[in-house]
Amino acid sequence: RLDKDSDELLHAILRNYTGVFSDDVYIDESMLAVRTGKSRKEVTEKLISLSRLRYIRYIPQKKTPFIVFTTSREETQFVSISRAVYEERKKRFEKRIHSMIGYVEEEAVCRSRMLLIYFDEKNPRDCGCCDVCLKKNETGLSNYEFRRIKEQVEMLLGDGQPRRINNLVDSVADENTEKVIRVIRFLIDAGELNLEDDRVSAKRSKNHR
Repeated sequence: RLDKDSDELLHAILRNYTGVFSDDVYIDESMLAVRTGKSRKEVTEKLISLSRLRYIRYIPQKKTPFIVFTTSREETQFVSISRAVYEERKKRFEKRIHSMIGYVEEEAVCRSRMLLIYFDEKNPRDCGCCDVCLKKNETGLSNYEFRRIKEQVEMLLGDGQPRRINNLVDSVADENTEKVIRVIRFLIDAGELNLEDDRVSAKRSKNHR
């Protein structure tokens, strides 16, 4: 039968260290000494004694660095998350998921630019070496030319109304007709624009953030 001091020490361990039944855990002999009203030396000796009696398996502390958390860990059954906090976390998680899906599916915006925008970097630029940028280079346009024409096309189709290709091309100001056609063709192939009966319309914009 255990003596009173041993019983108090075991109870202190059980109260302060979760998971002690299933796996080895690091303990703080000094903290246990405070909780039981004993000296650190007495606690260590008592732990060694209990280990010899096979009540516990105790490995005395060596001069190995360890971390002590200043706040005790709450057990799962005692953790409560309010509905508002839960919904906010869910909303942020869904936003990250949609951003990831958009990053994977996007075929007209530079991958690097999308990442920089996501992390709120200012003045993002096309990298010129991702799959999207390399595909743009097939049009024979520079990134600057491509982006400038693309922005005008998107603005012209921003009202949601389909436009005939010829009318759309003519409406892009101060640009070479052949270059405009290349950009429109690229955007159609990339799924950014819809083409139906010689009319072009914009698809619903994606949210990359």
